[in-house]
Formats: sequence, structure tokens, C-alpha cells
Amino acid sequence: MTDKNSGLFWLCLLLLCLLPGVSHLLQSQPGNAADGVVAEMTLLHELERSLFQQERLTQTEFDNVQDAVNQIIRRLLTDTENHSSHTADLLITLLERRNLYQVISLFGRDESDQFIRIPFADLIGQQLDNSFQYELMKATALLSADSAGSRFSQMSEIKTQIDSQIDSVCFENPQAAFFMQLFKPLTIEDVQKQYVRKKSALLHYYLFDDRVFVILVTPDSFYLKNWDLPLAETKQQIDSLLTPLYHADDLLKLQFEERLAFQLYQKLFLPVSQPVKKYPLLIIIPDGYLLSLPFELLVSDYAETIKPEDKILYQHYRRTDFLIKKYALVYSYSITGLNPDLASYRSSIKLGTQLLTMSQPAIASANNLHRFLLKENIAPTLERSHFQSEEIKRVSRLLWRHVNLKNDRVTKEYFRQHGSDFRWIYLAQAGVMSNTHPLKSGLLFSQNIENGSGDSTWLNSKEISAINLRADMVTISNCQLSNPFTNGDVGVKGLPQAFLIAGARSVVHSLWNINSISTSQFMSKLYWELKYKRQYNSFALQQARLASMNDRFKYSGVYISRAHPFFWANYRLVGDPELRPPSYTKIPRWAVVLVVYLLVAILALFIVRKTRAERYTQQEASSDEVEVRSTVN
Repeated sequence: MTDKNSGLFWLCLLLLCLLPGVSHLLQSQPGNAADGVVAEMTLLHELERSLFQQERLTQTEFDNVQDAVNQIIRRLLTDTENHSSHTADLLITLLERRNLYQVISLFGRDESDQFIRIPFADLIGQQLDNSFQYELMKATALLSADSAGSRFSQMSEIKTQIDSQIDSVCFENPQAAFFMQLFKPLTIEDVQKQYVRKKSALLHYYLFDDRVFVILVTPDSFYLKNWDLPLAETKQQIDSLLTPLYHADDLLKLQFEERLAFQLYQKLFLPVSQPVKKYPLLIIIPDGYLLSLPFELLVSDYAETIKPEDKILYQHYRRTDFLIKKYALVYSYSITGLNPDLASYRSSIKLGTQLLTMSQPAIASANNLHRFLLKENIAPTLERSHFQSEEIKRVSRLLWRHVNLKNDRVTKEYFRQHGSDFRWIYLAQAGVMSNTHPLKSGLLFSQNIENGSGDSTWLNSKEISAINLRADMVTISNCQLSNPFTNGDVGVKGLPQAFLIAGARSVVHSLWNINSISTSQFMSKLYWELKYKRQYNSFALQQARLASMNDRFKYSGVYISRAHPFFWANYRLVGDPELRPPSYTKIPRWAVVLVVYLLVAILALFIVRKTRAERYTQQEASSDEVEVRSTVN
């Protein structure tokens, strides 16, 4: 270690040691709380500067920085006298910084899991000079200030400086874009302009000390809601609600506790239900054990009554007031993950309107593949059925131009080299999202003949994050969460986040496996909504769920309704909620409207002329008849 790096290391260590004492001193002073926040933020930036100049960090060092961020967030949240727009601006910025460190904690680990390497730290250290940190500190001070003054004009100038420096890095290395964008200071106004559209609202959850805090942003207002939430009890309720869905092994004995789903609705959603009532699209950023909870299956109304016996099994769930009946829901793990500008850093080569589908990879046998790759007792399903072929055929109708690969053509090499050529990607091969080994989460590809170990068949999350993608939507129809309810459910974030870092704008993935018939039918409905109704991906997914509730199929001689949450609540959308398939026509919309009007006018003119001709013919016939009568007389 050079003298310079050694000095920075000891400076960092000293600041880490002083942090608890400084924080205690700031908290004990009865003076201005904002001054304490600014002081803590200044200390945080000094820590960050040192961290980004080191090659790798111990877990303890990294945890200390995350704790410093959380400490400032909690100070702001518990300062009930200062819940102003300034507080919300600073909270949004800090929550994004927290999300940044969570992503780094996940994707920056080395093979031993003992050290964390900040992705692209060399770029940050070499290409972003000290003025970058200085501008960040100035932005924080402005966000913390109580008086407005020239705050907004100053903030605009600072953002311009920060944006230009970040852009210079991201255009040279697009893979750094996702991480670098999380550095930007945000305001509520930014969120309203860039991420919350006319029909949507954003709910950012944050859990600590048996309380839940929600920053709720709508197009014209924001709310900071908080209420008591017994965390241990609520986690147990979520586990009890979802366990029968994750571990269902008999379609004739599926379980679902409506009463429990209603209790969770009261705990997690009822306090914010009024402000979001008029917004049909909700963007949810979950926290902690809420990561794996499908909010769609929460029940907004429930009465203890005896359920009538239907001839079709589970059909009574059609009458249940699931949250999905009121809202289209989309998830994100950061506000930055919704940023459409991330796509601008990718290749400028024109992206066509092609669809890629991959299915049924060629694997001779499992060969303990799951234990070799994931070191846990779960195997990727190798099920093959004619239903998957029909599923691919229906999905392929989305776009005229498509490439359908299966069996030995489903290779990692093809996906790495050609993934950036496709606007929509559909991956039907088996996948696992592992809570115990999140970076080993991944997808199953065809086995390499030259290497029979199975190593070459698995594409893990870290490898996916390094691929260059430009897809609007990636669908992973056949993956499952391994060991749910453990390790904070970080496995839910690993695989979808990897695709977002790679450049995909949105990801649809499953949480648990359902049978191949139901998967095929559900995905057919989703892509039918996209193609023929040209719905946004978020509303298409909602309508596919509602359509599933009205569907049924025969299993072991019994008719089963797909209204049970097992068949539709396992799919979730992460990322941009307002994406449509590209239009096939190159004619502008105004021209299409003009052509329609001209066709209608021509048709109307034709009808008028035909009607007049018929009347003229009738009049001539009547005149001839009168003349004949006159002649006869």
C-alpha cells in the first residue's frame, strides 16, 4: 500500500471511530437539528471519499458506512417537527444512497465473501475529481437548509455540474451508469417530473424500530406517513401467508388465508390507501422482509363468513377483494431503477424491433447441478412439455421479427454476444433466485459438450450484470425463490437487479413455480394484452391476472379455477412501468389519424352518392310509370 493510500486508510479508520461519538454529541445538543444533519452528512462524505479510493473493503468497514447513512435517515424521520419539503428532499437523496450501498453490497463481493470491491471505483477515483465530492456536499447542505432563498437556483447549478461529470463516466463505461446515477441528489420535484406520471404514485417503504415509514409521492403532492408496525409479528404473518404458495405440491389442496391477507392490508397499506385512491398505477419500493411480498394478493375487505361450495375448485376467490383489482403494481429497488435516461448511455446503433425467445435448454441430467452451483437443496426444474412450445409460439406473435432458440442453441455465448440486438427478450428456461447465495442466482442454459461438469450451463447474476442489454422488457417465466424468508430475501433482488444493471428497462419474473399449463396460459394472456390492446407493461400484467381469475382448467378429473393467488400472484414487474411494444408502422400518429379521417370521408361520400343514385333511379321509375298510365288513359 502506498503512503497516500495508507494515509487515506488511517483517516478513514479515524473517522469511523469518531462517528459514534460525534453522532451522540450532535443528538444530545438541543440546537438546530439541521445543523446536526449537515455535520453528519459532511462526515459521511469524508468517509465515502476514503472508501472510493481503496481497492477493497472489509465487511465491517462497509457496514459502518451503511450504518452512518441509516443513522441520518432515522434522525430525519424521527424529527417530527421538521417534516417539510426540505426534509423529504434530503430523505429521497439519502434513501437512494442507501440503495446504492445495498446494490454494491450485493454485486461487489469477491469469491470469498470477505471483502467488498466497489464496482467501477477506479473510474470514480480517476475521472471524478475532488470537485465532485465538493458539489455533493454543497447539494446536501442546501437540501438540509431550512430557508429557501436562492436554494433552487443553486441546486440547479450544482446538479448540472454533477450530471456533466457523471455523464462523462457513463458514456465511456455504460456498465457504470446504474451505480453512478444513484449518486445524484434528488428532490421531490425531480421525482414528480421524471418518475411519477399522471396516473401513478410512488410508495417508498422504510422499516425500523417497530415502525414503518412511507414516503408517498404523487404528481402534485407528497406525504410522509409513519405508523406502528410490530416487525417480528408482521414478518411471521407474511411467512405464514406465503409459505403455502411457495411450497404447494398438490393443486387440489392449495391454501390461502384471506383473513391474514386482510390483516396485512390493514398493517401495510390501509394508512396510505386514501392518498393513492385515484391513481391506478402504484410503484412500490419495498424494504426488508417486504421484498418478497406480492402486495397484489393483499385483501382490502374481508368478512368471516362460510364460503359457498362451488362446482369449480377455488372459484370463490373471484369474489375476493384483492388489491390487484384496484391497482396495477410495479416494483423497484431504487428510484434510479426507473430512470429511462439510463438507456441513453448504451450503444447508439439503431435497435430493431426484434424478439428473442429461449427455451428448453439441452441438459442430459441434473447431475446434482443445483448442489454444485447453489450449494442448497433446490434443483432447477428440467420439465419439458408441449405447453411450453405453445407458450413460445403465442409469445412470438408479439413482434413480426423474432428469433426462437431451443435445445442446444440456448447457449450463454449467444446471449452474451447478441443480447443487445433485441428489444424484447423472453427466457423460458429454469432459473433460481437464491437467498443464501444471491450472486449465484441465475438461469440454466444448454450444456457445453466440451465441459460436462455443468459449470458452463449456469449464467449467474454477476455474469448477467456484465452483459450489454438494451431490451425494453426481459421476461423470466420459470424461476423460483430459493429458501424464502431467509437472509432478508436478498435473492429477490439479485437476478432482476442484474438485468437492470445490464441495461434492461424492465423485468418480469416469477417468485415460485406453477405448472406448465398455467404458465403457458398466463404468459399468452400477458403478451396478448401487449400486442392487441397495446397496453403499458404494468397494465397488461394486471389485466392478465384479472383474466386468469376467470379462467379454469381440468386437472386429475377436477375443474380448477385460476382465481387462486397461487396461479397469478407469483409474477411481478420490476422497473419502468410504462413500456409498450413498438408500433409496426413508420407513419406518424397524426398521419394515421388523417388517413382514417380521409377513409371515413371517402366512405361517407360513396354512401351519399349511392343513396342519391338510388333515389334518382326510383324517381325516374315513378316518372315512367306516370307516363305509361297517361298513355293508356
